[in-house]
Amino acid sequence: GVLRGLLSWRGLAVWLVILAYLAGAAYWTRHEALDRLSDKAVRVLSPFAEQGQSSLSNYLWDWQGPAVYLLEHGHRDPALLRVLLLTEARRVNEGTYLYDACWNWDLREPLIERCGQAYPTDPLVAWASGRLLLIAGEYSPAADEFLLAKELNFDPDQAGVSWIHERGRLVTALLMAGRLDEADSLLKGEMTAAPEELKPVCDYADFLCGIQRYP
Repeated sequence: GVLRGLLSWRGLAVWLVILAYLAGAAYWTRHEALDRLSDKAVRVLSPFAEQGQSSLSNYLWDWQGPAVYLLEHGHRDPALLRVLLLTEARRVNEGTYLYDACWNWDLREPLIERCGQAYPTDPLVAWASGRLLLIAGEYSPAADEFLLAKELNFDPDQAGVSWIHERGRLVTALLMAGRLDEADSLLKGEMTAAPEELKPVCDYADFLCGIQRYP
């Protein structure tokens, strides 16, 4: 009877070991599959996210679902979060932010926070965060991010965006946040840096009219 008891306990222990091994193997297999999916998402979306190449539809129709699936299942690789942040910033440039269903603030807010922590000196991350914060009505934080991107030498041409439009977003964020002196200093500085050009003078004049500084 004692021998039978030992055998049954040993049998139970063996089965427990086998089950633990199978569970561990299944976990690592799933983890590796998620890693491969994440790596592919980063590779496919990076040209559009970083330089505006390819098409937004490639994200909306092919990769948004898998990317959100990865996040929902706890797979938050910084490179994946960064490419999603940049892609969402491109998305607002396409005009889809006009529709409530495309605001995605529940997705964007944690992306801004996590990417800011993981990539504090990345000008693209600061620029993208500024865009998304501006759309969300967070004007002062948006201005801070745009100014940080400028400080980090954000290159609009390399990013595939218009310098005029990005400067306009910065000025808009400063104005909406009530930071008029900073907007004044920015535009006056551009006018002083290029005294032979007419556009900075006109832009500064428009700004002064907008804030009713007519004299």
